[in-house]
This record gives sequence, C-alpha cells and structure tokens, in this order.
Amino acid sequence: MKHRIQKVLVGAMGLASAAFFVFAGASCEQPTIQCVVGHGPFFAKYELISGDASCYNDGALGEDIGMSTFLAPNEDRSLADYDDRSIAIQSTTLGQLARDREGAGFTFGEDKPYGFGKYSTRPDANNICYTGGANGTATALSMADMNIEEFDTGEVDDMGNPVILPAMHYQQEWRNIRTYVTAGVPGTQAVGEMVFRNVDAGCEASYKFVALFPSVFCGREVDTDGDGEPDDYEPDNDACSPVADPAKGRVFGSGINPDFETTCDPQLLHCVLTTDPLTGRP
Repeated sequence: MKHRIQKVLVGAMGLASAAFFVFAGASCEQPTIQCVVGHGPFFAKYELISGDASCYNDGALGEDIGMSTFLAPNEDRSLADYDDRSIAIQSTTLGQLARDREGAGFTFGEDKPYGFGKYSTRPDANNICYTGGANGTATALSMADMNIEEFDTGEVDDMGNPVILPAMHYQQEWRNIRTYVTAGVPGTQAVGEMVFRNVDAGCEASYKFVALFPSVFCGREVDTDGDGEPDDYEPDNDACSPVADPAKGRVFGSGINPDFETTCDPQLLHCVLTTDPLTGRP
C-alpha cells in the first residue's frame, strides 16, 4: 500500500506583502474565504444505509476519495470567474479502475470515473459549502459512469493464455455533500452520501460518509507468528498526531488539523474523527 505525504509551502513573498501593508498603516477588512476543499486524498468512512454491502469494494467501509474545485472563465475568457465554482469527486475504486485500464492500453470514450457539478461560491453563516443537491441550493453532480467493454490487452499469462480484462459497468453518485470552510479549516472535513451500482451484477449500495483531509494511514507493522518478520498491522493512534516525534520514528506530524480529535480506526487503519464533524452528521 502506498501512502503519499503532501507538503504545503507558504510563500514568503505573500508574507512580505502583508507586512508592508501593516507598516504602511493600511486598514482593510479581511475578505470572506471562498468555498475550497483540501487538495489531495481525503479518507471517507462509510456507513451503509441500504443495499448490499458486498456490492462495493468487497464490503470495505472506507477508502480514499479525491475532491478538486474549478473556476469557470469570465465572459471574454481572459480571467477566472470566482463566482462560478465547480467541484469534481472521485473514489479510489473507480479511479484505480480507470488507471489500470489506461495502463493496459484501453481508450475511454464518454466514461467518467468522477462526479462533477456546481459548488457553492462562499460559505453560509454556519461556514458550510454545498454541492450534490445539499441545502436545496446546489444542483446534483453528474454521475460517475464506467461502462467498459471486454478488452484484450495483447499479452499472455504464464500459461500462454491471452490476458483479457472483463467487461464491467459501474455507476457512482455523490449526493448532499457539505464541506466546512473557514480560514482555519479550509475544506478539510466533509460529509455526504454515496450510491454505488454494479449494473452487470444487478446490485446497489447506499452509504453516508464522513471524510477527513488529509488521509493518514495509521497501521503499525507487527509480527504475529513470531518469525521475526512483520506480517500484519495493528492500529497506532500516535500516527494520527499532528505533532512530530522523531524518537518514535515520526519525523513529521500527520498533517491533520491539531484542533480535530481523531483516532486510528482498528478496522480501516486510517485516522478518523472521534467527534461529530463540524458540518453536522450526514
């Protein structure tokens, strides 16, 4: 399993500019932050609402999801329109499927592994931004739809048989999504609903989810059979700490907001919130 650590760099030029205005005696009101999301993987913990849990990801109740925001161009397409904001959401399950097929040489047509649609421009009075039909104001996101025919990779396996990837048809909808956005919490907690359909298998599963940014794996290798080699993982709550501890091998903190109360989920081996999300429960 691969885990990426993303670092955020603060521009010194921006700090210098701010200092200039302070010393120059300029006075202005701080602008309201616009709706953003953490750029990188969130970890979404799922709660099954209805349907067959085995329909999605072999019954797993959590995974990394990605969110990205986009600005539409203004009328003459010379600048971005900061009042016209969209969002894309993609699960690891569909994203990995797309990467695997593309790596094998498959060319996608209209199939999309992500949902896409309008996102709030500015947080409301409760610091919430909306998409996917939440709050009755944001339109529904387009459905991720991967309807893929059988594909011959042109390769053979160890037995000399052709490697043929099977046909599959997956659909995924992201609904009623709320993101908490302030200067101190810039879109790093989100809640919502996800519906997945395996069209070929005729099954469906609906979930509520709570997503936390960044996604942090918190499994610690252990030797369970006593042969001196690690062969399993156990939860390590220290991995969720935002504070570095070089003595324990953690050169960097987790990157999770230090104001968030978290723990290492013993089944999912990822850091999750232990308190209600700032958005409220999905």
